[in-house]
Amino acid sequence: MSDPTVSSGTLSAPSTRDRVVPSSSSLPPPKVISNSSSSALRDRDAMMNIAIPARRSLTVAVGQFQSRPTVKENTAVIVSFIERAAKAGAQVVSFHETATTGYSADAIHTNGHKALTDSERAICSACRKHGIACVVGTAHFSERHGNIKNTALVIDERGRCVCRQSKMQLVADDHWAVPGTQMCTFSLAGVECCAIICHDIRHPELVRLCALKGAQVVFYISWETNLNDTSIALTDQDTLSIYRAQVQARAVENNVWVIHANAAANVTNRALGSHGMSRIVAPTGHVMVEATCSEETLLTHKLDLQLSTRSFACESLRSNYFLRDWYHSGISNIVDASMPPESPVIGPGNMMSPRSSSPLHRSAFASSSSSSVGKRRLSSNGGGGGGGGGGKSTRRIRSIGRTSAGTSPAQSPSLSMYKRRRVESLPTDYSSSDSDALSRSNSVTSNMFFG
Repeated sequence: MSDPTVSSGTLSAPSTRDRVVPSSSSLPPPKVISNSSSSALRDRDAMMNIAIPARRSLTVAVGQFQSRPTVKENTAVIVSFIERAAKAGAQVVSFHETATTGYSADAIHTNGHKALTDSERAICSACRKHGIACVVGTAHFSERHGNIKNTALVIDERGRCVCRQSKMQLVADDHWAVPGTQMCTFSLAGVECCAIICHDIRHPELVRLCALKGAQVVFYISWETNLNDTSIALTDQDTLSIYRAQVQARAVENNVWVIHANAAANVTNRALGSHGMSRIVAPTGHVMVEATCSEETLLTHKLDLQLSTRSFACESLRSNYFLRDWYHSGISNIVDASMPPESPVIGPGNMMSPRSSSPLHRSAFASSSSSSVGKRRLSSNGGGGGGGGGGKSTRRIRSIGRTSAGTSPAQSPSLSMYKRRRVESLPTDYSSSDSDALSRSNSVTSNMFFG
């Protein structure tokens, strides 16, 4: 599938002057953490198995635009913004909730999942072509589960689907979707991140738990409306300031960066847009750059990750805090870089096949029963298995990464190992003209995207 042709008119991203903020020099210096507090944070991270990256900065971009009538038009705008963001030096670019379709049940059902499959392939291909990661809002049809979810699709700089974060807390206008059932953290450009969608911002525990898990950057994508799901008047600065404040609160209360992508306002028909004001908020709560309500623009900012200490979030794990055990329990439910439920299964030797009962799948996992694993364990301990080595000749075969047919890899207790194995295996180019690559992508992307 080739990328949509970007032509003049509504199919191209607007030629506006992008706003670039090169550094965080205008922020106050980061809070000095005492040796005892710093030691406590390190001990806490070690206990939670959190690897804080050595990277000191991350350049991010936000593409704010007005929704177009069709998925093809929206995809062309997104692809154009991806190219512009890459040229501006961004490593990750973010787009608003349901950016591919518009926030409309009619638009989602009318376009259907073939159009969304093509859209996702084009966006993945653009990310790979320009070497930039992307977080984009889109509806996700799942034939396996027979439902639709309002999701943030996370794509890395090699065009691979890293994670699908579903909206957890739905509102009345989300009647076309079912709520998500898990929160994820994921790594982009070597930085631990998470994503929340629109109404999720009003549930602070979602960001707090991800910050405790290690997330330094929060991608917040939205199509914000009033509390009764009506449009907010663009002149109502009091109400608009409340929406700004809740984003600032999530940043400062956790000491994390929040990258907010909201749909631009449609002045002629307010129902076809939100109220814009996409912004990038520092861990101190300062708004570093912000768009206006109706402009279509690209915001770019270089994040100073040394400011993202998560120190306030980590106070929830103080030994004498009465909710400490509750937070520990919550952290254990955060999934690290979950694979989409529709992603292909990776077998031994980094071979890949759909989750159907293919010969490759059956042969790869035919011997994964607990009894056979137990026998190998006995053999490795010298309790059987013959061979001159008295047990040493028979190496214990680990079951890490195994999943039974029909089971999501996201449910595996060894997800981190599974992630490492899948990194080198997922298809990276859905627009290749090479016949083998095209055949390979056709065999797996139907499962990757639409079950």
